[in-house]
Amino acid sequence: MLDKSIEHIKVTMTKCDTIEYPRFDLPPGFYFEQFKSGHEKHWAKIMHSVGEVGSLKEGLNIFENEFLVDKDLMHRRFIYVFDEFKNPAAVASLWIGDDLGCIMQRLHWLAVEQNYQGKGLMKVLMTKILDTYNELGCTQGIYLTTQTWSYKAINVYLKFGFKPYIGDVKYNKMNFHASKRAWDIIYLQIKKYNMK
Repeated sequence: MLDKSIEHIKVTMTKCDTIEYPRFDLPPGFYFEQFKSGHEKHWAKIMHSVGEVGSLKEGLNIFENEFLVDKDLMHRRFIYVFDEFKNPAAVASLWIGDDLGCIMQRLHWLAVEQNYQGKGLMKVLMTKILDTYNELGCTQGIYLTTQTWSYKAINVYLKFGFKPYIGDVKYNKMNFHASKRAWDIIYLQIKKYNMK
């Protein structure tokens, strides 16, 4: 869940060594599924449950504008986790982006539905996305964009070998500078979180 009690600053992370990362398996009662028509509703529901979108309608609009532009990519690079009752529990995609000034693979919109958090599904999805990256023969590294509010997720990204990126970023046609100040905030919050 997002922690909106702290200052919101966008950040970017990169991973150049895409061979070394922790491996986690799905817990019993869960399974993977690639994108199928109708799954966009699941995506919107998951994003709404974690506070990434304000409504299901907003989620569906984002999905349409961001992903439906390349349906072939969606079917190969969208990974859902469902529970044994076919309820959507988590989602992530291995997308393509150019936020760092060149075309790169991107870990995009990873989220675990609020009722399924704490079951290790984020780590499982991280493993699956990096496995997919390697199975597709990608080589140029991978990045993600997030924000200070997501320091709990960033804590996991760091364990998977993603590193803070400091520098200029073009995100959604807007330019911003990823600053050290944002990472000072994140590391402080992670330290407090890990002490609980």
